[in-house]
Amino acid sequence: MRPRAGLWWALPLGLALLFGGCEWATGDAFQVSKALQTLSAAPYQSDGGQTELRLKFLSDTVEPLGAGRARAFSRVDVSGRYLGVETRCICVERVALVRIDGAWAFEGFPLPRLAAVGAALDARVAAYNAADAIAYRGLIDPDYRDEGQDAEALAARLSALFEGGNPLRQEITERVLRVEGQEAIVTESYRIKGVLGGREIDERGRARFTLAPGPAGWRFTSGLL
Repeated sequence: MRPRAGLWWALPLGLALLFGGCEWATGDAFQVSKALQTLSAAPYQSDGGQTELRLKFLSDTVEPLGAGRARAFSRVDVSGRYLGVETRCICVERVALVRIDGAWAFEGFPLPRLAAVGAALDARVAAYNAADAIAYRGLIDPDYRDEGQDAEALAARLSALFEGGNPLRQEITERVLRVEGQEAIVTESYRIKGVLGGREIDERGRARFTLAPGPAGWRFTSGLL
């Protein structure tokens, strides 16, 4: 069983307070926290307009990294469009920041855990649309279990499902996520279109998944099929 590391941020925070010194705790740490609020005043945009997110930092603790860099351990309320999909998320993140010309700014994408979970979710859709049972099986966590079905049973069902291809295509219209500790809980709204058995299909629905992080990234622990 995988431990629930709900306080994964506590050790680096403790080290930061122990070795960072009072000057950091009362100076730069305050400036970083203030910068997060300033940065969240306008939507975060990237990916040629495919991503536009409103970020609300609900709480944060700051760890100094030296050389004008810091990391904030933050609980973030996220809403908007991520890679073209309407997204809402409550996530606990490690937000990397860098000081440029005296001002703190995000260093790269500010929500790495959302990005990692999103990569697994997008990979699942791509594998489904391509009828790629091997790629789909690669997204299943070894500890997968849902309604009495384990990873091995699910893999067998996938092979049977995709035998001969998949005439259907799935599009995700909305995602609602909670990413905390060692678990992500996701609800996806989707649309499936295509022709199956001579009948035109155009259906909408919702699916719920849980995922956990592993050596190869986040993997599904329940909810598939």
